[in-house]
Amino acid sequence: FGGEQLGGLVGLPPAAADAAPIIGIAVLVSKPFLWFYIYFALCVAIFYAFWSWYSPRPWQRWSILMTAVILFFIYFNVQVSVAVNAWYGPFFDYVQGLMSGT
Repeated sequence: FGGEQLGGLVGLPPAAADAAPIIGIAVLVSKPFLWFYIYFALCVAIFYAFWSWYSPRPWQRWSILMTAVILFFIYFNVQVSVAVNAWYGPFFDYVQGLMSGT
């Protein structure tokens, strides 16, 4: 939906293609990630507001919002795993190089 480009309008542009990757947990608070958090929250809020108007139900608050929280936690868990893997990557590449004799 053009979210990546919209981030640039509010001062949170996407990372440059030739930029060095951020290694470590700091990647989770980088500008592209902060923009995703804001974009996700806005999309959930817009969907919740529309659905509250279109088809109100007594259970919609916990259903819609908690589903969004679960999806966000799954996404965040994957991103933490990717950050840890990128952090350990050079070390394990070095160990593999030592083991293979290169």
